Amino acid sequence: AFAGRAVGAGVFRVDLTGDERRFTARLDGRLEGNRLTVVEDFLYEDGEENRLTWVFDRAGPGRWTGRREDTVGLAEVVELGDEIRLSYVVDFAANGDVTRLGFEDVIYFDDRGRVINDAVVTRWGIPVGRVRFEMQPL
Repeated sequence: AFAGRAVGAGVFRVDLTGDERRFTARLDGRLEGNRLTVVEDFLYEDGEENRLTWVFDRAGPGRWTGRREDTVGLAEVVELGDEIRLSYVVDFAANGDVTRLGFEDVIYFDDRGRVINDAVVTRWGIPVGRVRFEMQPL
């Protein structure tokens, strides 16, 4: 799902307030041996731009571990049939503060060939938000 290029759009929604932050992104993934590198270029509706780079290493059949600039520890990836589950913790910087957040992503293809990433965002283990990101492979 991540080797190659894709473009997409998504929204981060805060459960308590209903606030939303929309974004578009371009992804460029390269698989070399047992290492997958995915560069994500984000553009938010307020004009902020951000580049994040995942580096995943195969950890066994259907399993990967990875890091990104903002992750705390290793991300865990499990391929389960037609879906991918990605679990990770980040130190999220905003407005001069840093907040530690957990992400539980479920990634799958829809019937139109798009890659869908639905994530639950937690703080101290409590769900606080959701992300939906829809990508079209190029």
